[in-house]
Amino acid sequence: MTLNEKIGLLFTELQNFLSKIDEQPALAIHEIRKRTKFMRALLKLNPEYSGNLKLKLSMISRLVAPYRDAQVNLETYQLLLDAPIVQPDSTLEAQLYQNPYLVNP
Repeated sequence: MTLNEKIGLLFTELQNFLSKIDEQPALAIHEIRKRTKFMRALLKLNPEYSGNLKLKLSMISRLVAPYRDAQVNLETYQLLLDAPIVQPDSTLEAQLYQNPYLVNP
C-alpha cells in the first residue's frame, strides 16, 4: 500500500467516525484523535500535501481533545463512585511511624 493510499484510507475511516459521533461519542472521539495524529505523522513523510491540510488536521485534534479528556475524567469519577469504601487501618499508621525512613511530623 502506498503512502497516498494509506492516507486516503485514513480519511475514509475519519469520515466514518465523524458520522458515528452521535451514536458512540466516546469511541468516535478517541478514534478521531488517533486517526488525525497518525495522518499528521504520515503527512510529514509526504511533502506533496499542503500545510493547509496539516493545519486542518491539527485543528480537529485540538477541538476533540477536551471532549476526550472530559470523557476519561467522567469514567475515572464513575470508577471512584463505584469503588467499595475502605475503612482506614489504624495499625498501618502506627507501623508507618515506626519506619526509620519516615520523618515523623
